Amino acid sequence: MTKYGFTHKRFLKPADIAALYGLMRRDGSADFVFYDGQVTSWQTWVSYVIDVQCWLVRCDHPEHGTTGCWWLNGFHGRTAMIHFCTFAPLDLEESIEMMKQSAQWLAGLGHLDSIYGVTPVVYRNVFPLMDAVGFDRGAILPGACHLVKHDRFVDGVISVLDLRHYGEGV
Repeated sequence: MTKYGFTHKRFLKPADIAALYGLMRRDGSADFVFYDGQVTSWQTWVSYVIDVQCWLVRCDHPEHGTTGCWWLNGFHGRTAMIHFCTFAPLDLEESIEMMKQSAQWLAGLGHLDSIYGVTPVVYRNVFPLMDAVGFDRGAILPGACHLVKHDRFVDGVISVLDLRHYGEGV
């Protein structure tokens, strides 16, 4: 099993944060991840990460370098909303492993009991990944996700990962 490294934003320079956006653009995931249109350039990404209450973490593979990132916002009590992005050359199984190690790392910090996401229902390719990591799919929020590029609203699926149980072999 590959052991990933995780670097919190307080240890990243603005150029490092901008480079993550460059990787999202290279892989074509920026429009997918930022479907609401709030981040449209590396400048708005860096500003978002630095100026908003956002907890960004870069994921590094020992051989491939930076292979993903995730960030938390929407903090409420001991939970937060997570956003995840993986980069080439990771395949599905490697992405799952990176996300599981990220969850174990986050659970080990002891700050949060759970993380949640709201995923557009049309992002069907994301659900097997989330299921494999251990997220429980819950309610559907009608019209929760604004797909700016397509100028339409779609339902969002709420998914929750209970971090209190994550270290127990999930």
